[in-house]
Amino acid sequence: MNMRKAIIAISVILLSTASLAAWSHGEYYSARELDKLISPIALYPDPLLAQVLPASTYPDQLYDASRFTSHGKNRSRIGDQDWDVSVKAVSHYPAVLNYMVKHPDWTIAIGQAYVNQPSDVFSSIQRLRHKARSYGFLSTNRYQTVNVQSGRIRVVPMQSTYIFVPQYNPQVVFVTRRTSINSISISFGVGLLIGVWLDRDCDWQSNRVYYHGWSGPGWISHSKPFVRVGDNHYVNTKFALGPISIGRSVTNRDIKVYRKSVIRNTGSFILPKNTSRLTPNYGRPHAVQPKLAPARRTSGKKGPSVGRTQKQKPSGQFGNRNTPRRSTPAVKKSGRGQKSPTPANIGKTVGRGQSRSNQQGGQGGGNSHDVGKNQHKGGQGKH
Repeated sequence: MNMRKAIIAISVILLSTASLAAWSHGEYYSARELDKLISPIALYPDPLLAQVLPASTYPDQLYDASRFTSHGKNRSRIGDQDWDVSVKAVSHYPAVLNYMVKHPDWTIAIGQAYVNQPSDVFSSIQRLRHKARSYGFLSTNRYQTVNVQSGRIRVVPMQSTYIFVPQYNPQVVFVTRRTSINSISISFGVGLLIGVWLDRDCDWQSNRVYYHGWSGPGWISHSKPFVRVGDNHYVNTKFALGPISIGRSVTNRDIKVYRKSVIRNTGSFILPKNTSRLTPNYGRPHAVQPKLAPARRTSGKKGPSVGRTQKQKPSGQFGNRNTPRRSTPAVKKSGRGQKSPTPANIGKTVGRGQSRSNQQGGQGGGNSHDVGKNQHKGGQGKH
């Protein structure tokens, strides 16, 4: 009798261990779990979605790409890197790339689902799109074209040279109807260049991502004149010989803790943290002004002698805390009530002079914002 109980107990342990191993590798995502995972990207345009899904199976390459493009100096050499084509394509859109890198568990979960359940992933995208469309948040506008073909919703770029990534709150656009109050729950950021790297699209009838090689109707034919189709990093006959490459080793990643949080919050569309902006900001960087040391009160105290060094407590704002700072030479008072110059007074004097020069330069040079607009209008070349 005891032997029988022991055998039953061992069998239960082995069965639970096998189930936990399969569960931890990202298998068996339910429809509700997939809806939660896919919700941040379900409304992405098809050409971008066709790159994000395969790229999610290469989390290590995404991390390398983020470091490589972090300073914006290596964008022209992305095509030369030894990454998957999907990772190269996503690297041209820094905000999308950084979002995937900053949420590695979410990215791995998407990759595992795409490897193990590709049809279920495509069904989840369509399910969410139909919800957003029925609630009034997904429609054709000046940024995108929304088509319904055989019950499948396609989202493609409206313009020939720019693609727009929607910014939206999944807890609103997939849950409630659009009103004048919550209409701001979805918006579009800065237009991103359509380049030769967008060489894939979604086949909604077969539930797959395919390589088009810039040969096809619709948005492909409209954008083709503006891209460099001769770039063999992205347009190559070898890509058409077989299915899209994916990193199947992503299923070996252990994300059990994240999987538990997905199950716990299923149905709520709660996003990972720091997801307020998904599109890059190409505005001019703001100049960083150096911080001046706080002013020292000199009234009623005699300043140090010229040429001597006075020890004082370090401010902790510059350099080593154990290194004494050299004091400024004393200046004799020229009149009653007149104080010696301090760093704060010097900063105010310089700031007034800079403000006058900036005003004079602004009158002759025009508005920098207008210059950016002119560059934006005239930047339609081949990419």
